[in-house]
Formats: sequence, C-alpha cells, structure tokens
Amino acid sequence: FGSWLNTKIRDQSGFVYSIGSSFSHSIGFSTWGVSTSTHPDQIGVVLRSIFRLYQDFQSAKFSEFEISFAKSYLAGSFAVNNSTLSQVASRWLAGRLFQLPDDYLEKFVERIQKVNLSSV
Repeated sequence: FGSWLNTKIRDQSGFVYSIGSSFSHSIGFSTWGVSTSTHPDQIGVVLRSIFRLYQDFQSAKFSEFEISFAKSYLAGSFAVNNSTLSQVASRWLAGRLFQLPDDYLEKFVERIQKVNLSSV
C-alpha cells in the first residue's frame, strides 16, 4: 500500500511532500496508519485521495504489474530487513506469536514468488 501512496498521491498528483503507511499487528487486532506532510490547503484533497485509494485496495483492484512490483519489493528487501540479529530475532518471535510455520523466514521469498493475481 505504501508504494500506491507514493506513486498515486505523491508522484502523480504532487499533493504531498512525503507519505507513508504502517501496520502494527497484535494477536487480537491490527492497526493501520498513514502519515504525510502537505500544504494546509491540500488536506481535504489528500484525505479524499487516501480514502479512495484505500477503497480500491480493499476491493482488490490490482493489476499483474502491481502484484509483480510488490513481490519484487518484498523479495528484494528481505535480506536488508533481516540483516541484523535483532531483526531476525524480532521476525522469528513474531512468527512464533502469530503461529506461522517454523520455516516461515526460510521460505519467505519462495512463498512470495508463488503469489499471483488470482491468489490475491
């Protein structure tokens, strides 16, 4: 979703200086947030754009290109996002907490590569 925000709201529309989103997961619930900076006159336009983009995201209006782009990003950033002992330990602990398979880190990239438009 972060790449959609950057591409469609920052790059294509030019409404914001920067924009990003993040998830925070827990066993019982998850939260999602968007942070951005823009000119005060653009706040309404930016919020409507974010909500419209979120509605598109919920209705799974994805293209093959977007799926491929997301897969490339996740696979390509995996090594960097797991380059320290602290990062690996944190992801391993999250895997245990969320009852993911024991091999979830080992086979993460392989599983990402198997995702296709119909599975999304």
